[in-house]
Amino acid sequence: MIFYENGRNDEGNLCRAVSIGAIDGEGSIRVDGRKVHDYAEVFELATRDGVSPGSVVAWDPASGGVLPASTSNARLVVGVISGAGAFRPGMVIGSRADGTGDLPVSMSGMVYARVSGESGPVGPGDLLVPSSVAGVGMRAVDSEAAAGTIYGKALDPWSGPGEGLVRMLVMSR
Repeated sequence: MIFYENGRNDEGNLCRAVSIGAIDGEGSIRVDGRKVHDYAEVFELATRDGVSPGSVVAWDPASGGVLPASTSNARLVVGVISGAGAFRPGMVIGSRADGTGDLPVSMSGMVYARVSGESGPVGPGDLLVPSSVAGVGMRAVDSEAAAGTIYGKALDPWSGPGEGLVRMLVMSR
């Protein structure tokens, strides 16, 4: 097991409490005691308004950045902003022109995503697509018609009113 605690690691870099190895019989990476789950990449942001961890984002060709997806089955969907719920990104690559690196988009792994019941309750195994609510997804009703708009597969059920968070596996189709 490798463990670094608040201060500097062996290379002299500032770090938080990070552990890599078997914890409770399970191989994992933890930062400040939280398990990290996905691989994420920093994209330019067209706006920060309405963008938060778990938000579904789409490419905005006019700005050359991402913004909350706000059209059902948006073909320019990029994915989900990493870091919602109890999950934190395991690895983040890139930075923006202004040097910031917050709000990265998950490229692979497991993340929490914002969903609504716009197209019915979300069940484990349902494919997820953008809804008409900015930054929020929904279950795909017809996976063939949703081709090119799918950003993940739900791992948890959700059927509440309004919106909620579900764990999902990142996948593009």
